[in-house]
Amino acid sequence: MTVAVRRSLRASGPLRRHALLAYLLLAFGIAWGGAAFSVVVFGMSAPALLGAMLAGPTAASLVLTGVVDGAAGYRKLLRSLWHLPARRWYAALLINPLVLLSVLGALSLASRAFVPGIFATSNPGSLLAIAIAAGLLAGMFEELGWTGFATPQLLASRGPLAAGLILGLVWATWHIGPDLLGAAGDWGSLHPWRILTWMYAGMVPYRVLMTFVYRHTESLLLGVLMHGVYTGGQVLLEPIGASQTEQLIWWAVLGLALWFVVGMVMTAAAARDSAPGSGRGCVHR
Repeated sequence: MTVAVRRSLRASGPLRRHALLAYLLLAFGIAWGGAAFSVVVFGMSAPALLGAMLAGPTAASLVLTGVVDGAAGYRKLLRSLWHLPARRWYAALLINPLVLLSVLGALSLASRAFVPGIFATSNPGSLLAIAIAAGLLAGMFEELGWTGFATPQLLASRGPLAAGLILGLVWATWHIGPDLLGAAGDWGSLHPWRILTWMYAGMVPYRVLMTFVYRHTESLLLGVLMHGVYTGGQVLLEPIGASQTEQLIWWAVLGLALWFVVGMVMTAAAARDSAPGSGRGCVHR
């Protein structure tokens, strides 16, 4: 794309007004189209499916950032990526591991099938390495788009709860296309329940939490780490002995637990903002 074309596109009002829609079309198109292409060319190759999926949010963010805001947009994206928030905000990284361990710990009292994978595997070192790699890849490549581009667009006109709900639903839906190619056959008639519990039940409330944290820190780095902990934590702790039905159960309970955390966070934030002298509306760092 030439400099003249980029300047022309940046000057156009419609593109700027509909930048979020353009991002979503690119993110979905690249991920879903790339996944379908990879299946045709490489068959059911997990690395090819993963690569196509991760390319979507990253490429869409980089393209739209340049088109809408040019070099200034890239500088802002980099500043956000390297922005270190106040230390207290790193406590957000503990939410998912603590909820996961609480949920699986409680369920394992009823059945040993729910014992966290890291405690049941014969090779914890390999599982830990896979969890770290999966978390870093998903966190970095996805959040350049979801947190780096889409979240600021939504927060420009909405509060963190509404913005998080919208993006959470979109984020969960984005996973459906590649999952249909990679898991629908194995899950059969239970696949819609997999989508409902594994994607929507957990991803939507967690995205609300991520949006709330970004609203108060403006740190893409923390978004990357929160996503990494979410993905890596599930890889590390997912009960390896659970049946498909048991997996649906713990995903659903995890989602309910995360919504409980959302409720506590939003209630505390509302109480703080309504207190005299709270300075409601400012960004807390």
